[in-house]
Amino acid sequence: MEHGSSASLNRVPGSREDVFANDSMSNKSKRALIKLLRHLTQQSLDDGDADGGEDSDLDVVPFTQYLESKFHIPSDLHGPLTSLSLSPRSWDETSARYAVERIKRHLGSIGVFGVGFGALLAKWGGGAEISQVGCRACAVGGGVYVLNRGVSHIEVPAAGSQNDDARRLRVQLSDGGTVRSKFVVGSPWDLPNEIQSPTSPRYTKVARSIMIVSSPLENLFPLTSEGGVIPAGAVVFVPGPPGTTRAPVYLIVHSSDTGECPTGQCIIYGSTLADDDDDDDNRQSESQSLIRSTATNLLRAADADAKILWSAQYTQLGLLSRAPSPSASPSASSRAEASAVSSSSLSGRVFSFAPFNLDLAFDEGMLAQVRAVWEAVTGGDAEEERGQFCQFEDRESMDEGDEAGLN
Repeated sequence: MEHGSSASLNRVPGSREDVFANDSMSNKSKRALIKLLRHLTQQSLDDGDADGGEDSDLDVVPFTQYLESKFHIPSDLHGPLTSLSLSPRSWDETSARYAVERIKRHLGSIGVFGVGFGALLAKWGGGAEISQVGCRACAVGGGVYVLNRGVSHIEVPAAGSQNDDARRLRVQLSDGGTVRSKFVVGSPWDLPNEIQSPTSPRYTKVARSIMIVSSPLENLFPLTSEGGVIPAGAVVFVPGPPGTTRAPVYLIVHSSDTGECPTGQCIIYGSTLADDDDDDDNRQSESQSLIRSTATNLLRAADADAKILWSAQYTQLGLLSRAPSPSASPSASSRAEASAVSSSSLSGRVFSFAPFNLDLAFDEGMLAQVRAVWEAVTGGDAEEERGQFCQFEDRESMDEGDEAGLN
């Protein structure tokens, strides 16, 4: 979406077909863009060996410089191409590695799940369904949940304890109660400070907002290809003003087809980077005001009668990921991120997940982290089960009456 007194929406070409169908670009720009897309598509087919040869310096080259020097992409296309990477930073502060790897993933995903699209929706603004499925599976397996309780202290059993219960960690809860456990798994916000790593990472702040809109904004969800499905989501990218390094604003719009709102409405998930160096509430509210004004401009451009019926604002702490190195082992990286807390007395028994990834796209590495901890927890007792991660046995077969809900 472009800035100005009258905001306008322009579709970002995400494939060669989109480029050819775009009437607003010059033939020169189209040729340059096709050259870039062909290069990235070929890299995807060749497993994207970007560590060698001509793309070896992607980590230190800004994305804009990469586009200009290698493909002669005009500056008016830098923003749209950055939006395909879902980079939370301005295009001048986005590394070529970060953007290239994500655009390659986007191009390689088109058609994988169906005709004309390359992504699936994570409903409710994140991976909530995955958490709910995991919690439900744990409950079915006999897990017990104690809500609204934190961990205030973890005590190591005395050396030489013979009793099985005495060898377990003694966990003191925030309400004063205690439980015993073989393992404790949490995040930097869950575990006591006394067992945290002395070198905590520098967190990034992201201002987020959830807005329910009175209009379905149907023009944001056009059919993208013949025989394809009607999209249930749209990404609106609003770059910072020209000549500035202000972070862009992203508005992720979900239609009622997601089941998140009634028919005739839609939901907007807004986000933008907040100032890491300023804890002032006024600065944080500036970020929220920017999201709100951007959403208002979107509604003005898409449906002048649309109104924001309800909204919630919050600031999230976490880490912005770097583009993964093609030579890195997923298993090795996930184990490093979800390693045992570095304490000799707690080694191998208390695990702390890496801080939350603030990327807009779903972080598949989160599942790798979970698997790394799962293998560490179950490996000593059931080595043969290591290959059964997220593999569940079918429930007892039901007869026709059970399936129909008659019995």
